[in-house]
Amino acid sequence: SVAYTRNLIGSSNSLLTAFSLELAGESITATLLRRLACNAPAARASPSVLRYMHKRRWRSTVGQEKMEENGKLVASADYFSQPVIDMLEWLEEYAVKFDRVLIAPSNGGLGVFATTRFAPGEVIASVPASLVLNARAAADSPLGIAASKAAITWGVNYWCTPHVLLCIYICVGRIDTAHPWHKYLAALPSTSPDPSCWNQQTREVLLRGTPLEQQVMQARTEAVLCFEQFVGRLRAHVPQLVPAGSLDHADMLLWARGMFISRAFPANLGHFCTQMTRDKFEQVGVMVPLLDMINHRCTPGMLSWHADASTSSLYVRCETELAAGEEILFNYGFQTKEKLLFK
Repeated sequence: SVAYTRNLIGSSNSLLTAFSLELAGESITATLLRRLACNAPAARASPSVLRYMHKRRWRSTVGQEKMEENGKLVASADYFSQPVIDMLEWLEEYAVKFDRVLIAPSNGGLGVFATTRFAPGEVIASVPASLVLNARAAADSPLGIAASKAAITWGVNYWCTPHVLLCIYICVGRIDTAHPWHKYLAALPSTSPDPSCWNQQTREVLLRGTPLEQQVMQARTEAVLCFEQFVGRLRAHVPQLVPAGSLDHADMLLWARGMFISRAFPANLGHFCTQMTRDKFEQVGVMVPLLDMINHRCTPGMLSWHADASTSSLYVRCETELAAGEEILFNYGFQTKEKLLFK
């Protein structure tokens, strides 16, 4: 399995199926590895997911997530962690529209499934622009302003890039309950799909001799330097803005980087325009809660993304018919296997 995986990472044309590789105590699931595939067949809901959806229709009441089984309400904590439940409540609180879809297990993680039939042209879900997380929000926050000033004072302004500020904001937001995006960030996976976050033994076994090896080494080296010279000093400099446990070591920056690059949407979705963005902070991609849970399919054309300036919202529209019980998938676009995995 290890040799097969290394061959997939280093080759130019490969197909991956859903499997999980256990190596050195670290699980590398199909959720990560199938990002390498460009031509695999589209996934469908498994029989277990279909039975799950037939028996249990997700719904919520104010302040409490519920599941329904044979007409009886039961707590959804049996299926989702508390942070995910909190995030779903947060989405409802901010009028995110996803009443015809269900968040359910998919390939070792979570996916979005249709609970009813969708005809071509129907809107599947929409998210208010106020929930879109980008580098501008990070830079304009009290933490971002303090970090930018500190970088100038310490003479390390070269580390104070939009990406780094966003990663700092993500790390702090995961811990700080007062953070505007806390419920979203706290629900993100605790392990990053980014290969630079793999432990050393896993990197050596899977990446040695592949084109990805040098990229991962460079990313880890830069993260350590950035942390030592800039990010790691913020806790002592502004302790009121950097809670304990949020920026303790460079691996946290790498985790945030992995969360962003694996979930980011094009920046223009957040601006409701297609023209060139206005400054370096607005050229960075955006993170969109709920919509970033839609998994990849290799065949394009199932969904299209839209920004509606009149309602200040982002929405995803179905372009082909979807059956009840089918997982909603989107083609992430053709890239090299290294870029799909690492970028």
